[in-house]
Amino acid sequence: MSKINWKLWITFALLAFSVWILWPSLKWSMMSVDKRERAEKEKSPILGKVLKLGLDLKGGTHLLLEVDSSQLDDNIKIKMLLTELRRLYEAELISLAWQSQ
Repeated sequence: MSKINWKLWITFALLAFSVWILWPSLKWSMMSVDKRERAEKEKSPILGKVLKLGLDLKGGTHLLLEVDSSQLDDNIKIKMLLTELRRLYEAELISLAWQSQ
């Protein structure tokens, strides 16, 4: 009986700790849009405690574009491509992540 008792207490303690850690995020998600905007303007202390949602949890998508430079003729096409990517990036239509291979 004592083995079950201490396991139950540990489980309860972990559950209580999890709720305590997640409470600001739950509170934030239940706020109306107006209250959230007001809290952001006032720099509410809750902002530092809220979990930052990743792209997958926000419901967004990620698109990775790769360029096959062997198919390009001259440097002119590369410059045109970079100019177009810069325009899209500055218009915040895409976000760029660079990887060296």
